[in-house]
Amino acid sequence: MIRRPGSGILAIAGLIAVAGTLAGCGGKKTVLPPAVPANPKPTNVGSTQCPPVKGATWVYPANVKMSSDTYEAFTVGFSCATAASYIKQIVGRTLPANAAYEEQPLPGIPGFLCTAYPDKNGHAYGGSCRKGATEFGWNLNVLFQSTDLEGDNDITSNGDATVVLRLLGPGRYELEVQNTSRIGYIKSFHWTPPRKLKILAVTSSSRGKCGVDPAGEISCALSLPPPKCLCRPSGGSVTIDFTTPPAVVLHIQGHAVNPGVLGARLQIVAMTPIHYLVPATLEQERQGHL
Repeated sequence: MIRRPGSGILAIAGLIAVAGTLAGCGGKKTVLPPAVPANPKPTNVGSTQCPPVKGATWVYPANVKMSSDTYEAFTVGFSCATAASYIKQIVGRTLPANAAYEEQPLPGIPGFLCTAYPDKNGHAYGGSCRKGATEFGWNLNVLFQSTDLEGDNDITSNGDATVVLRLLGPGRYELEVQNTSRIGYIKSFHWTPPRKLKILAVTSSSRGKCGVDPAGEISCALSLPPPKCLCRPSGGSVTIDFTTPPAVVLHIQGHAVNPGVLGARLQIVAMTPIHYLVPATLEQERQGHL
């Protein structure tokens, strides 16, 4: 029913582009639901994006500040109204241990086999139910993607943001962060510079409020809207100018290399979810179906 695209990291001298991800905190291993695709969606052409469904409040299972009492909903060959009544029944339930690993019948959902994923409180905050060619699902855009949250949290999933670092001159940089997430609005983030790059001051930001926190990271509180299509860079972005001590520049085989710009990391701290599935291809965006 759903599939996973790839992701990557690009790094070249003087220009660094990396994938930003949702990460845990505190250096402790977090027990989370199994990995799910970065853009889960029904494969059937002709699916319907239904009105959002109100239900029990869900809490995102990773250490990112995000919760809502509203659920994205879609159907394939099925009534949105009936799907909404089923979803309201399901989302308040505590899931059995194997619910995220195999399809199974759920009480009160006649004839359907369901796969559901637990939120931080073990409730069924996202999933789908299928009966032949008929299907309905909820909150597929906010299903958590990775179980690898441990150690220094330096993980890369399928990319909820892209980051570009530009060298403007001696001791002057520009950081650009763009929302590439299917989840929703990025409300705050931390950007950790490489160990050899000390930030002296943030001199400007194109939106929101950004500054240097006590840990020497750039912290921003803002609102970056999600992309209109995952197929192109159409999400909101912010550019942040900052200063550092003059960097040491090495010359290797006639090329200038700044050794202090590799190893930076973006951590998204808070998001506000949207309640619809973002198109993944130009065709989906043009035709208006998922």
